[in-house]
Amino acid sequence: MKGSLFLLPNLLAEGLPWDDFFPKKVAEIVASLQGLIVESEKGGWRFLRHFFSQEKIASFPIRLLNEHTREELLEELIAPLLKGERWGLISDAGLPCIADPGAQLVFAARKRGVFIEAFPGPSSIVHALMLSGFSGQSFCFHGYLPIEKESFRAKLLSFEKNMSTTHLWMETPYRVQSRLQEMVGFLQEKTLLCLSCDLALASQEVIVATIREWKKRDLSSFHKRLAIFLMGQVPKSLETKK
Repeated sequence: MKGSLFLLPNLLAEGLPWDDFFPKKVAEIVASLQGLIVESEKGGWRFLRHFFSQEKIASFPIRLLNEHTREELLEELIAPLLKGERWGLISDAGLPCIADPGAQLVFAARKRGVFIEAFPGPSSIVHALMLSGFSGQSFCFHGYLPIEKESFRAKLLSFEKNMSTTHLWMETPYRVQSRLQEMVGFLQEKTLLCLSCDLALASQEVIVATIREWKKRDLSSFHKRLAIFLMGQVPKSLETKK
């Protein structure tokens, strides 16, 4: 009999109260696991501390799945599942399989007939979309945009040409400030840009402003912030005549 793979939620940031975000069912599932597939060892240990003693964590099987994992190693991750074991899959933050390689494992496991179950939890992408006030009727998450400046610029300009869709993307914390400075330099002044920082933390900050308004801001306060960017439109019912 084949085993089970459980797609488990994680906190959006370290230090948040676990009980405020997750149902008891998650704890029951974790208690039944024979191993955990993680994005990083540190993230895996941090997750397990909510459920197990340090002694049990030290001997608990952990396997890595991240951007450095070669495709041929997926079979090694699936092997325990094919033997009937129960394993969990987590991302370092939020939900697995969204903007991380967990999707590859799920696809491969499903092809092999492994039972897969997903549990809801916080998602920075969904949080940011809800808080922005932009349309959720049509939206697209673009992951991480190109690092190269010209490619980055071309991508953003393509978003401006299709503002009937809300566009969301991530950025590494140390690039948030410089990316903002770049965007302010070439996007149209009327374009609406939302920046959602430190979601679910006490320092949470969500700013929706036109590029014209962003130009008046001190952007240095966004250096090394956890952030989601959004570009969209004000709902038509809220538009005002100028």
